[in-house]
Amino acid sequence: MTKAELRKVYLEKRASMSPAELAGGFGVPAATGPTTDTEEAFRRQYDALPPDSQLLSLVAAAESTGDAITVWRAAERLGIPRRAGAAAVSAGLLEFGARVRFRHPLARLAAYRTAPLEERLRVHRALAEVIEPGSDPVRQVWHRALGVAGPDDAIADELVASASLAQARGGVAASAAFLAKSVELTTDLNRRAERALAAATAKQDAGDPDTATAMLRVAETASLDRLNRANAELIRARLAFVMNRGRDAPELLLKAAHRFSRLDPAMTRHTLLDAFVAALFAGRLAGDDALQRIAECGRVTKPCASPPTPFDHLLDGLALLITEGSKAAAPELQQGEPVE
Repeated sequence: MTKAELRKVYLEKRASMSPAELAGGFGVPAATGPTTDTEEAFRRQYDALPPDSQLLSLVAAAESTGDAITVWRAAERLGIPRRAGAAAVSAGLLEFGARVRFRHPLARLAAYRTAPLEERLRVHRALAEVIEPGSDPVRQVWHRALGVAGPDDAIADELVASASLAQARGGVAASAAFLAKSVELTTDLNRRAERALAAATAKQDAGDPDTATAMLRVAETASLDRLNRANAELIRARLAFVMNRGRDAPELLLKAAHRFSRLDPAMTRHTLLDAFVAALFAGRLAGDDALQRIAECGRVTKPCASPPTPFDHLLDGLALLITEGSKAAAPELQQGEPVE
């Protein structure tokens, strides 16, 4: 295979996988979305397989870790005979060994998308059932969540409780996947909004601003209290900084800082420092007086820690730099340098 072909396969693999799949395998291929000629070719191959082989391929696609024991146990529970793998192997779609491997990442995507929704739900339920109790509770609750057709508060609670364990295994992207799925399954509007805010923050940290924005919209459909409203504005401001190079972010961050001022002084100061960074990045696009207004707000806030932390000195130094000049700011900025 040439370097160009290897690069194409790599890019197609990355494009077919969500951040959650890339971090710990907590994710499944998107059930819908744009297709490529390569994926369509794989779909035609799956359509030509016997029904048992199609279902076995779906089990393998749904179990993203490729654990062969789990795949075969789920297959047995679904009544799929061992010989069903032969047709998929002969077609060059799958390999069965210690792990189940797809010939190409888009082959896995096609196997999942080709299957009807009811079959996908049934497969995830089977996978959850064959994971031994206590052996992998995080993955078990993940498959249980993917095996329900509608809201389920009990599973939503389990997802939230398991999010930190998922993060320990797969980083913030895994935690974000659990939190976002919990939002789908939660029926109480206020609890759903709180979970959507948490999911939006995690998705933003995981580098998935589009899903973070969608979660934020879900949160804002409920009547948020003042603190959650401030958190929502902070998330929106940070997303603006990421998605449009910061043009709107300084003003949005300053607005969020004002909301926090009577609720959480520490968050006020953290948000102001974010506003400074956004304004410096945006330059003239932020407006002629953006830095001045941020600095004036910073001057009237006081450090929450005693003695002040390097972070506090940095914020106060930047505020002094803008309002009074470098001579006045130097002592604070020197103390704001990180200790090696």
